[in-house]
Amino acid sequence: MLGFAQHVASSFAGSITPDYGGVMIREISLPVSVARQLGGDANARVNNSSIVTRIDVHGNSILLCGDMMNEAWEAIISDQEQYGREWRPFLRNIDILVAPHHGHRTAFSLDLLNIAQPAVVLVSAVSKDPNIDSRYSQAPVRGIRIDGTNYSYMSTRQKGHIKVSIDQPQTNLGKGTRTWTFGDEVL
Repeated sequence: MLGFAQHVASSFAGSITPDYGGVMIREISLPVSVARQLGGDANARVNNSSIVTRIDVHGNSILLCGDMMNEAWEAIISDQEQYGREWRPFLRNIDILVAPHHGHRTAFSLDLLNIAQPAVVLVSAVSKDPNIDSRYSQAPVRGIRIDGTNYSYMSTRQKGHIKVSIDQPQTNLGKGTRTWTFGDEVL
């Protein structure tokens, strides 16, 4: 546990990322001073310093976007200096993208979707949340097929609980198989 805590504490300074037996977990965030410079109200300035986590497991990639707002995504992705060089590779080639800030309009970024090219976007939102952005269901999201149904976007308000299991591939060259479970079956 101490080793993991030290890794998390040092990861924001660009430490070497350990490999957890086929699972790689990396985090990145903007320094608070930079997040504040991006503007917005007090909540936006806090949200823009969210921790963004990338999990690569058996050839599949998952991006947990935290609560970063659209002005932060656009500034990072368009930056030609340090932040852009660090963040753009981190955001590329995503299979499952967990939408930033619960899928709200204030966090939607076409720049993020264009660089990530996710197969599917997951949105964790409460029922009847009026702020969800429907653009998460459109291109450049590639879409996936689960049990005969095509998805580009899934929300917890539609599916309830969402569980994704990823098996180790049979060969070193392939991707692990993803299986999906929804609703009460997850529990």
